[in-house]
Amino acid sequence: LQSWTAFQLQQLESYIGSHQAASALGVVENVVCQCHEKMESVTLSHFDGLPTLLPQLYQEFSEHRKTWNDLNETCRFWDHFIHTEMIAYVGLWLSIRGGDWQQRVACLKEIAPLFHAFDRTTYQALVPQHLSDLLKYQSDVLTSLRHGGFVASISGKQMMSVALDEAHEMQIN
Repeated sequence: LQSWTAFQLQQLESYIGSHQAASALGVVENVVCQCHEKMESVTLSHFDGLPTLLPQLYQEFSEHRKTWNDLNETCRFWDHFIHTEMIAYVGLWLSIRGGDWQQRVACLKEIAPLFHAFDRTTYQALVPQHLSDLLKYQSDVLTSLRHGGFVASISGKQMMSVALDEAHEMQIN
């Protein structure tokens, strides 16, 4: 998750550096700065124009990404990874943290082809085998897994679950 965040921030910093006050970003930045300066007197009226600016801002960022992708193959690879493939990794991490079995399975299906592409032979064999095994599980086992039986939460707090092997290591170390 930290890697994905770092990649996203790098792209955003590149966008911010190339789009000054003349763009929608400059207007949004001005609103945020004004609100920060007078935090106690901020009202919803300060944000009136933002909903109309956000689509424009997204469009500008998308155009920046396209320009960035046209630079070379490396930029294109990282942009695709950040906005497509890494989403599945983040989703898998979130599914474990939240104990969401359906999301975990969906993310594994998205990630499986990546193991082949990145020559991860062990995972390349294990993930499809695991997904195939899920079809053979008894209904009571699947029910247990759907109710969070594949994770543990040492603190008991929501979104703080970890995989069972990680919980075991945490207790040993």
